[in-house]
Amino acid sequence: MEQNTNPTPQQPQGNQGFDFNKVPKESWILAGISFLGFISVFLPWGVWNAYFFKVSISGVSGYGGFGVQWAGILTMLVYLAFITIILFGEAIKIDQKTKETIMKFGAIAPFVLGVIAFLVIMGKEGSLGFGLIFNLLSAIAIFLIGNKVIKLK
Repeated sequence: MEQNTNPTPQQPQGNQGFDFNKVPKESWILAGISFLGFISVFLPWGVWNAYFFKVSISGVSGYGGFGVQWAGILTMLVYLAFITIILFGEAIKIDQKTKETIMKFGAIAPFVLGVIAFLVIMGKEGSLGFGLIFNLLSAIAIFLIGNKVIKLK
């Protein structure tokens, strides 16, 4: 009897494609909260319904209701980073400790920007827009979930 000494080639384990079905339910919830925060940049923040960004037929234009258009850009980028890290963290090789650190402290930036906007709006006797409220609620929720004050099941 002859034995086959050639081993059978196996597929490398690292080349498996990304599967959305393997993303945990908790990550989808966090991504949804982050998406709400992302969308809040395009909604009225207050004081004469000023937007940080407004999408129109001619393109995207910056408004900056209180003169800091960069705050809207930063807020939008932070939420976009959250969504990417939450959903694709494993696929882009972000280790769990780094992901947890980002979730603990990353929500501070949009929250602080939202508080600054809130103080400016209240100082001008303006009214709060629902975009600012969504931003603040999203940032608070992400911060509380990231710091394990609220546990998702």
